[in-house]
Amino acid sequence: MGDLIRAARKAAGMTQAQLAAACSVSQGAVSQWETGRLWIYYGYLLRVFKITGMTAKEEAEASALWIEGMQARCDTVRSELGV
Repeated sequence: MGDLIRAARKAAGMTQAQLAAACSVSQGAVSQWETGRLWIYYGYLLRVFKITGMTAKEEAEASALWIEGMQARCDTVRSELGV
């Protein structure tokens, strides 16, 4: 997911600080999205789509990756809880 966000930002010719300002988050949050240290909420991902001008195909691919990531996170939590 982070690589996709970074690629979209760079394709739009934006710095992390510019994308952060456009999304109303800190530059640190964008950095963490891009490195995978912080999972991006879907609402912010939708903002990234709009701000960077991603194509419908790119948006669909990013959405699918986001869903897969969330499923993996849920599976991990279930496993940790023994559910």
